[in-house]
Amino acid sequence: MSAPKIGSAGENPAESASKGPAGAPGRRLRILILAYYFPPLNSTASHRPYSWALAWSRAGHEVHVLTTEKYAFDGTLDLECSADGFNIHYVPFLKHAPKAPATGSLAAIATAQKWDRVKLLTRRIRLGMGMFGELAWLAYRPLIKRARELAGQSPFDFVITTSPPEVLHFIGHVFSRRTGTAWIADYRDLWFSEMRINQFRLPSWLTGVLERRWLAKAAVICTVSEGLARRLGQFLRREVIICYNGFMPDTLPGESARPWNDARLHVVYTGRMFPRKRDPGLFFEGLARALRARPQLAERVCVDIYGFKDRWIEDLIRAHGVGELVRMHGHVPHRQSLGAQQHADLLLFLDWMDERAEGILTGKLFEYLAAGRPILCVGTRHDSEAATIITRAGAGAVASTSQNVCDRILEALLRAGHESRYHRPETERYSRLRQADLLLERIVASPRDGRGA
Repeated sequence: MSAPKIGSAGENPAESASKGPAGAPGRRLRILILAYYFPPLNSTASHRPYSWALAWSRAGHEVHVLTTEKYAFDGTLDLECSADGFNIHYVPFLKHAPKAPATGSLAAIATAQKWDRVKLLTRRIRLGMGMFGELAWLAYRPLIKRARELAGQSPFDFVITTSPPEVLHFIGHVFSRRTGTAWIADYRDLWFSEMRINQFRLPSWLTGVLERRWLAKAAVICTVSEGLARRLGQFLRREVIICYNGFMPDTLPGESARPWNDARLHVVYTGRMFPRKRDPGLFFEGLARALRARPQLAERVCVDIYGFKDRWIEDLIRAHGVGELVRMHGHVPHRQSLGAQQHADLLLFLDWMDERAEGILTGKLFEYLAAGRPILCVGTRHDSEAATIITRAGAGAVASTSQNVCDRILEALLRAGHESRYHRPETERYSRLRQADLLLERIVASPRDGRGA
């Protein structure tokens, strides 16, 4: 006899459990989402829990989001999203930490850049210590206290935690043990000992031991890609389901004015770059090759980079001699970056280049698919998961050498002005709301003992 299903509450599961999609018949669920990253914090990680809250509340469920209060070191607070239909509880955990500056102000951007430099300088030690170096551990007591207060008002059908930071999974484990609530653990990134990178041996080993113990009673474990699901499943010796990051239809801007007043071919990149991982060096090398072959490109092509102006990127641009083609716009609000994507002649996607971290799929990929513009995927492999998604959807081309990059840029130049935005049915499955509905279906169908559906 199988264990009770999530949402059954002792009733007939066929009558009491929601089917997932909006409008489907079923009992109203009470759901708790624990997430460190959440709007208005402008981070790709904020979109994932937000899409769950939005989709599940639209399906008629009572959704509560428990997150930390946002401080200056967290980043900019300019991710504008409607919270109608669900409840957000911001929990302070640092008494004297500076609050984030006003949304959209120059001070906000300057503060974010300052803290970003601090994070870069301390990156090695923070990554080395792994979960034991996370400041978010200070939020453990305030978050678990607030979660139990909410559960005291009325029991939750399930709690879902998304990490990093990994303290959220510990909170989910403790909350589930103390209240009997089914716990769903979501992984956006590689945080297990056999898969993590740049981490000291002892913290890595100890993290793996602890998380294996915590996750033994999780009802469902999910992650963002096939690659991560396969590796997590091997590590835990159990099923891991996939919920892709996707794109948010509700946040896509309508028709907007073209952001550039020229007739150039505009290659657009939005988001963060990382040395040797999400690295633009191969692209700049191919761009330089194209410039040598066609010097007139200096007047006809412009590469627009929307993201923090990191010095190492500027050094790469100078080293490859493509400064006259590249413009760095700095950090901009999310909606502005979406508008640039929709008017691009070519969208530059930098695939994750560290093969030790196979399966990383940034949410930017799905925003690009939704933009309906041709994508140039630059990476070290033609058969990575991201490259496969792009080619399967017919949304662009893949380049793994500088000559490939050069050829794709020249091809795009020939097509410029002759292609309109496309809409491909293959991209619809990557809507975050659709992915949230599918995830809820799998959660409801899973036994509470965590051994899979």
